[in-house]
Amino acid sequence: MLEGSQGDRAKYLTIGLTITENEVIDPTSGSLSRAMSKTLATEARDFNDWLRSETAKYLAHCIANRGLAVPSVKRAELEKLLGKDTCWDTVTWS
Repeated sequence: MLEGSQGDRAKYLTIGLTITENEVIDPTSGSLSRAMSKTLATEARDFNDWLRSETAKYLAHCIANRGLAVPSVKRAELEKLLGKDTCWDTVTWS
């Protein structure tokens, strides 16, 4: 059981569902479970995309402005954690 918050209400409105704030939500009824899963999957994917991009930007900044040396073996580790993407090409691996 989940309790709906003001943030939950806004998220569900974006997918066409309405809830009452502080109402207990039964995720097993109807299609709410699928809608919640879809919403969470989208949020997780968006966060991962953001985290990957910002990590690459941060590393590139630290290399350029602070003299940080990032071993090339770290690229494979980061790709395993956050996924392969062209953003890693902006990092000058040592």
